[in-house]
Amino acid sequence: MTPRMVLSRRHVTTATLMLLTVLLALRVAWHLASGAGMFWDFVNFYNAGRRIYQGRFDVLYASPEPLAHEPPMPEGILTYVGFPLSAVVFAPLGAFGPRLALFAFKAACVGAFGLGVLVMLRHCRRRYGADWDARVAGALLLAAVLLWEPFWFSLTVGGQATTLAFPLLALALALHTRGRDWPAGAALGLAVLLKPFLAPMGLVLLLGGAWTLVFSVAATLGALGLLSLGVFGWPLHLQWVHAVLQESARWVVPWWNNASLSTLASNAWVRGADTAIEVTQPPAALTVLTSLIRLAAAAIVGARLFRARYASGESRAEERLLLALIFALCFSNVVWPHYLLFCLLPWMVLAARLPGTDWAGRVLVVLLLVSVARAQFTIARWMYTVVSLDTAWGLAVAGVLGAGTLLLLLAAVARGRFGDASSAAAR
Repeated sequence: MTPRMVLSRRHVTTATLMLLTVLLALRVAWHLASGAGMFWDFVNFYNAGRRIYQGRFDVLYASPEPLAHEPPMPEGILTYVGFPLSAVVFAPLGAFGPRLALFAFKAACVGAFGLGVLVMLRHCRRRYGADWDARVAGALLLAAVLLWEPFWFSLTVGGQATTLAFPLLALALALHTRGRDWPAGAALGLAVLLKPFLAPMGLVLLLGGAWTLVFSVAATLGALGLLSLGVFGWPLHLQWVHAVLQESARWVVPWWNNASLSTLASNAWVRGADTAIEVTQPPAALTVLTSLIRLAAAAIVGARLFRARYASGESRAEERLLLALIFALCFSNVVWPHYLLFCLLPWMVLAARLPGTDWAGRVLVVLLLVSVARAQFTIARWMYTVVSLDTAWGLAVAGVLGAGTLLLLLAAVARGRFGDASSAAAR
């Protein structure tokens, strides 16, 4: 290869980096300027923050108050279900009017997401950077962020606590991999405080022998729980338990808006459902099927966790936490599209290992990136109109499209994509 060819490739790569950076900045600016989400998920965070800011703790879990001149919303819709202490995070929003608070919340989400990506970039560079050209890696990462629709979905609906928890999970992964389990546990505990559905991670971490990490998480959550009780009192925590139980019983969620593995079974009972308003007892047959699906996912994760005991120290720790995250996502009955934001963590690890990956692994990385496009509203609604649930074939297609990202992650787990060469050699 001549020096001129090398120079040309370098110029093309630089131009690509600049183009991707400009496109990313434009998309961020558009979302920050947009009023999208004002009357969607933003409502519950703004109401929670405003009530904490005004000292109205007793109505934290009451029906949301309408913004501007919107009519009151039905009870159970856009109601805050976070832990009482977590609402303090949103208290600064109460100092602003709705429009300025929306901008501030979206900006905070963008900042948190960017911080999480930088933490993961540093982690992957330290672990796998020797195999990568920095410009190629940068272009791949920028393209992935630009196309990672769960993040943009979180802005479309007005901001999400998921985005705020993202850098905490990234930090927990980076610290745990380096053996710094006490601060890693504190970060993971804060992430669970913001997104309680992550709690099942603890089971995998316990089975994987991460005792110090689990103890640190428990100590963090215990201290935060005592602080919350001291500030808000026991009755408000009972209201929180009631809100969580009601929300966790929700299952009538159409597959285009639910990325859970449960969509593989639930579509036959959710035909024609356009909303997630209903909270009813699921049919017995559906409960059995979803339990079997969870058991299958747990078996795949458990088998890989057992094999990972042969891995080297850092690889074992990294894989253990990623397996715990994947298990929590597979365990949840409803996985809203923005939850797939967390899948960027295992995707970045897979992408960082591409130079030493076979063609099947590279295809898996591409398919994962494509699969999260289902979080884009226009694409999701288009799929919903195209796929008919009136046939067995349509039900199967809808299930795969709905649960596609988690199915691909389970395939990566089954193939040992998060392990290292030493673990494979030991087997």
